[in-house]
Amino acid sequence: ANTMKRYLLKLFDMWCNWMKANGRMFVIINYAGQISAYRYYPLFVENPLVVSWYPNIFFHKAGDLRGAHELMHDHPWTMISVILTGGYTHIYNGTIRKYTAPNILKITPPTKHAIHDVEEDTITLVLHGFKRRGSDILFYNRVPDKRYGKTEDSLPNSGVSILKWTPELQVKIDRRKLAMKKLKKAQK
Repeated sequence: ANTMKRYLLKLFDMWCNWMKANGRMFVIINYAGQISAYRYYPLFVENPLVVSWYPNIFFHKAGDLRGAHELMHDHPWTMISVILTGGYTHIYNGTIRKYTAPNILKITPPTKHAIHDVEEDTITLVLHGFKRRGSDILFYNRVPDKRYGKTEDSLPNSGVSILKWTPELQVKIDRRKLAMKKLKKAQK
């Protein structure tokens, strides 16, 4: 079973590299400047400034943060999150519960939710339905993101930036990781 899991994860990583090379990977950066997840669009690449009205699917792969917290936020469509590997703590509708793979969660608007304590190997398949809210509710807006040197697309109620991956962005991310590592070492 472990051999098969390692093989499938290696195939998934190869597929993720292909998605990255073809402009289908986005980086989700939380309010503290940490990478909370990498998002891969196998079908339709969504513009973070526009809430798509059509259903779509994407994969989330755990980022570089372990045990970090997301702020409460909502979505304009019903979502199904299928936890394929790993797990996380989910806060939804007043309850806090740890979910591990394999598991399925349903999130409906306008209920707010948050994901905490993401395990290192977490991969989720996310399906979202048709947009259920009117266009008067803005999900994304543009705010200054000084961590990466320009204005980027962000969620107004969670402080999350969703940036399309580029080699230049990766250089900035690597520099920030190195600086954070040095800071932690200096604090010891």
